[in-house]
Amino acid sequence: VLEQATPVFGIRPGARHDASAVPRADPRLVGVDQGVDRARVDQALLAEHLLESLYPQLGVAQRTAVLVGVIVVVRVAVRVLDSTGAASSTAQVMAGLDWVINSQPDVKVVNLSLVFTSSPGTCDNAAAYLMTFAQAIDTLKGRGTSVFASSGNNGLTDQIGAPACISSAVAVGAVYDDNVGTVTFGCTDSTTARDQVACFSNSSSAVDILAPGAAITSAGLGGGGVTYMGTSQACPHAAAAAALLLEAKPGLTPDQIETALKNTGVGLADARNGLSFPRIDVSAALDAAP
Repeated sequence: VLEQATPVFGIRPGARHDASAVPRADPRLVGVDQGVDRARVDQALLAEHLLESLYPQLGVAQRTAVLVGVIVVVRVAVRVLDSTGAASSTAQVMAGLDWVINSQPDVKVVNLSLVFTSSPGTCDNAAAYLMTFAQAIDTLKGRGTSVFASSGNNGLTDQIGAPACISSAVAVGAVYDDNVGTVTFGCTDSTTARDQVACFSNSSSAVDILAPGAAITSAGLGGGGVTYMGTSQACPHAAAAAALLLEAKPGLTPDQIETALKNTGVGLADARNGLSFPRIDVSAALDAAP
């Protein structure tokens, strides 16, 4: 459970589950952001939301059957931000990525629910520190690790945040997972609906995929459940989708995972700029992945 309830997780099987309904997953997955409260993980709440979001075709009874014995975990957590979501410098985040590169060779998925600056396109060479980020993400991808990054919550329609704007990262924007009424989160969506691109989600041609990011109920720090919105919620859904694909097909490369998620996703138009992006469909991606 992350502070501020940012949901970063993978799934591994328990003793019983419905293997025909959802694939098991146990690749190593790392979240690089605000850390994990290991004292309490509301496993059922997180697992139920993941299944509902990624497998909407399953009924309540089927999801309940799948949840028996399922454990939701962050395989490796790297804290680089404080409890307010701030970092004193980008060096903290780079130190976290360097640790994963040098000390965690079996990590196959990295989630980056954080943003530093914005760019109208890819930003690999836009600044010295972005070149360093690009090198790290390139290194991870080159060894077989997929890196997912949130596009940011500034409501921009022609820019996304860094490190999502780095070309080798998978940039993730946010959609609503249901009609949640009027939402104000830096901007206002007077009406909301399932698969509607959220007004706060940064958007540009550099966005790769969309995932549920509003409104996401997760386990709260210290107990109970809390509901948050943001691309920091969407990004872990995409990272978890990659973990599911890798468990079913461990030989998949980062390019194959990204291609499967893109090519099988449900095409959605962003009414603000006319661009279209695929919202992840894990079942279809699993069928299509080589």
